Amino acid sequence: METMRLSTTKLMLENACFLMQSDSMVAWPLICDPTSRVLDWLRSFYGDTGLVEVKYSEIRSQFENCLAEGCPLLVTDCDTMQLAKDKRFRDAIQSCKHFINGKAKFKITVEDHEVECDPRFRLFLHTTVEPHIVPPHLAAYTSVIYFQRSRADIEETLLDRFIYQEKSKLEEERVSLLQVWKI
Repeated sequence: METMRLSTTKLMLENACFLMQSDSMVAWPLICDPTSRVLDWLRSFYGDTGLVEVKYSEIRSQFENCLAEGCPLLVTDCDTMQLAKDKRFRDAIQSCKHFINGKAKFKITVEDHEVECDPRFRLFLHTTVEPHIVPPHLAAYTSVIYFQRSRADIEETLLDRFIYQEKSKLEEERVSLLQVWKI
């Protein structure tokens, strides 16, 4: 997480652990991240698994393709009120255990037709709203994960950035002074 310049507070580390354990999830994660900083970390962590990323408002056939091919899908900028009513996602969200525990392909209904699903499929839902805004019937079928940033987290991040910049300046100064002494 540090390499992606995310806070390493206890809460952030615990949340990252939940996201890293995709084979033992009991519900798909609904990531509440007002700053969207966790997206870079997710792209980095799941990038080599064929992660497909699409904005909720732009999703078309990517959802069904990922279900069929077993690719992980990151749906960003979800409108939680619309998502709670979205018939495309209802069965997939409620069938998480079939994907986690499944060994063979199975079928679920997406809107008005069936899709054969690969159990390797993983779904990550991202929103910028805070957890208390998530409708209860959506929260009941997802693992709501809040990447909250407190004032102390922001101060720590800013201090880390300042030290990082100053450290490189000091290193440059040290090198130039060493060169002067050698002359």
